[in-house]
Amino acid sequence: MKKIISLLTVITILLSTTAFAENSYADLTDSDACYSHVMRLTDFGFIAGYEDGTFKPDNYVTRAETAKLACVARNADGSFLDTDSSHIKSPYSDMEPNRHWAFGYVIEATGMGVVSGYDDGTFRPENTVTYDEYIKIFVSLLGYASYAEHKGGYPLGYIQVAKDMKLTDGIVFRGDDIVTRDNAAIIMDRALDVPLAVINGYTRNEEGQWVPEFNIMDGTGKGNKTLLTKFHNIYTVSGTIGEN
Repeated sequence: MKKIISLLTVITILLSTTAFAENSYADLTDSDACYSHVMRLTDFGFIAGYEDGTFKPDNYVTRAETAKLACVARNADGSFLDTDSSHIKSPYSDMEPNRHWAFGYVIEATGMGVVSGYDDGTFRPENTVTYDEYIKIFVSLLGYASYAEHKGGYPLGYIQVAKDMKLTDGIVFRGDDIVTRDNAAIIMDRALDVPLAVINGYTRNEEGQWVPEFNIMDGTGKGNKTLLTKFHNIYTVSGTIGEN
């Protein structure tokens, strides 16, 4: 008996074992907590390592890199803006067209409403990202921002929602800690399989406050919709193959 993961796309069916043989990194082994998450994202083409064949799991993640990950998760290709973006007016004083590799991704992610700049009008793409910031981005990508605001807002409401969705299981962190590449991959990979939330409307609670009503797209309403299925047409099915 061998467990497999079947990835069904609109074009092809790919069967692969849980041993990711072809795409591996010199500084990762299957005993690392992030290994299966990093390798799945690599197999999808969502992330990559360095030219020397390493992943560098302990490296910190920047705001520019996070903007790209947000775009990749939603299949929003911000890279096309880098080819000819001279006509685009940047909302950030330190992000000019054709001057930074992540300009297109930052503009796309800003348009999606999941990243924003600082009060002084800058984006600071090379600044590192805290867990508070990173978690808010992925909770928002999944459609749970209003729910997180209802649960207490930024940052604790978003952290609680992330915990409820098991995005941070096994990760020990403080909100103002800097996100490392290994944990960034774990959170992103888990987020890909979380049912998306859509706000249907608002109702008053017992305290007279307006609270959002959600449709969780987990298969009980309008079908199962995740970042993978809705934006990438990738469906994950777990099962076993037995001998005849």
